[in-house]
Parts: sequence; C-alpha cells; structure tokens
Amino acid sequence: QGQNIIVLSDVVPISFDGDYTDILPSLSAKLDINDELVARFAASRVMTRPTLSDLSPAQQILSNPGNETINRGNPDLEPFRASQFELGLEWYFSPLSVLSGAAFYKEIDSFIADATSPQLVDQVVFQVTQPENGEGAVVKGLELNYQQVFDGLPSPFDGFGVQANYTYVESDASYTNDVSGASFGLQGLSRSSYNLVGFYEKGRIQARLAYTFREKFLQVASGRNGDPEYFDDYGQLDASFGFKITDDISVSLEGLNLNDEMEFIYSTTPDRVKEYRTTGRRFILG
Repeated sequence: QGQNIIVLSDVVPISFDGDYTDILPSLSAKLDINDELVARFAASRVMTRPTLSDLSPAQQILSNPGNETINRGNPDLEPFRASQFELGLEWYFSPLSVLSGAAFYKEIDSFIADATSPQLVDQVVFQVTQPENGEGAVVKGLELNYQQVFDGLPSPFDGFGVQANYTYVESDASYTNDVSGASFGLQGLSRSSYNLVGFYEKGRIQARLAYTFREKFLQVASGRNGDPEYFDDYGQLDASFGFKITDDISVSLEGLNLNDEMEFIYSTTPDRVKEYRTTGRRFILG
C-alpha cells in the first residue's frame, strides 16, 4: 500500500566491451646537498582504473513514492589519468627529526564523478545516479611536514615527540551544474588539511594524541535533483595508549572522535541541509 507498482521486463543478459592502452613512464631523482639537506624531484604519468562496482551495469531500484531512485554503474567509464610533478626539500636537523616541504603539480585529463538526472520509468520520474566521466583540471599545491623527537631531554622525557603536516591545494576546475546553475570544483578536494600529533614512545609505553582537520569539499557534483552536495569542515581528535606487560602480552586503549565532532552535508548552500549525523565517541580496549 502506498507503493508505486513498477512492471519489469524479463531478465535479458547484457555485455559490454572496452579496451584502452596506457604508457606510464616515471622518473625519480634524489640529490644529497650535504649531510642534512636532501632535494627530491619526481615526474610520472599515472592511471587509476574505475572500481568494479562503478563499472557494473547492475542497478538498485527504490520505488517509494516521493523517493524514487535508481543507482547503477557505468561500463563506459574511462580510467583516471594524470601527469604529475613534485619538487621537495628535506632538512634532517637531528637524527630523529625532519622538516620538509614539497610543491606539486598535477594535470588531470579526466576524473570520475557521480551524477544524478531524472528519468521517466512507467510514468514515474526516477532520480538516476551513476558515475560519469568528468572533465579534466589542473591541481597544484604545497605540502609541509615537521617531525621532532626530543631525545635531548633528560630521561624519561626523551620519549616525547611531535608531528605536524599541512597541505594546501588549489585547482582551476570551475564547472557549472546544468540543473541548478551552481558552480563547483573537483570532487573530494579540500583546499586545506592538516594533522597535529603529540606522542610518547619509550620502553614499554606508547601514547599518541592526534587532531585531524580538513576543510569543506565537494562530495557529489550532481546529487539529488541535480544539485552539488558538500561535506562541511571536519576536525577529529583521537588518542591511544599502549603498554607492553611482557614480551608476549600488551594492552591498548584507543579513543576515537573524543571531541564528538558532527558530520554535516548540505546541498549547494549550508541552509539546505541534506544530512546531519553524529557517530559519538568510540573506545576500543585490546
């Protein structure tokens, strides 16, 4: 009762053919400027195949009134292809510490993104979602990394250390959604992201406190009703502690999402809420 009645045809086997050839050269070079400074350069042509689930022509049909949807794969997908370059400098200012930075440039020929469009089936309009071959773009950015172990401190404080990394990315991708008219960049790309870690490792003890953050990013270029959907800024605090009782027995305690961060997904603008969910704090004793 209250369901759409959809008449399906008989089962008919289907098959698709496709092939492609890629030549993927790569170059990696390292220069020891002195005992502490190392320069690196890398260039490569890369390719990543679509997942089997994205390629599969199988489809899932949901016929609930007001929420009629079809999700299916796309056997005509091409691989992700890109040419990429990276130039970096590393400074090993002590035996267990490093400060490094790198600049990267990626010229992406194509990428795969989910798209949703209306389709009339048995006089009912379904929202059909499937992956499609997207346009290419240039992605460039910077990576900074810092790690230091304070082994010069008196025992037992010589087990303390810190890690930090930061990535900044920008792209010239600026596409327009044909349905809503909204503009968007590359799917899954945050402009800024970083990790901050404090740790202690000495003797039988291992402890770690880590905060991870990424700026908002486009999750789906063409979601329900054809609107782009965004995943808002997200930062999570995790911690772990381990103790080695004997050479054969260790205990560990891990806490995830200690700051009880929420996940917020919206359509086009933040006032159009699509999903708002909480996973809560989670603890694992091992």
